[in-house]
Amino acid sequence: MAIKYYKVYLRVPAFRDRLYWLDRYVFMAVDDEKGILGGISYEFKGDSAFIYLILIKACFRGKGYGTKLLRKFEEFVSDRGAKRIIVCCPRDREMWVKNGYELEPTGVYAVSY
Repeated sequence: MAIKYYKVYLRVPAFRDRLYWLDRYVFMAVDDEKGILGGISYEFKGDSAFIYLILIKACFRGKGYGTKLLRKFEEFVSDRGAKRIIVCCPRDREMWVKNGYELEPTGVYAVSY
């Protein structure tokens, strides 16, 4: 099984009081045989990368694919000058702590390089 990683750009509709568009980049893991395994929605601001969403397909959860995706993402953003990753979707506390992220006083998880 060969996993490849891609950076893609998406423009997705969102609703608050009205329709507006979110411009997001997604770092995706794709297997040659199984297709898309999951992805991380993110953006850069200064020397920080912000994770807005990490998603692994249900059938691939608990098998290490999320950790592999996160490690490749960390390498990807570090190579592009990020000094820090801030998680804006800290739903799975255990996963973030397991991967070396620390809860900050602001309520987000982050890791610095």
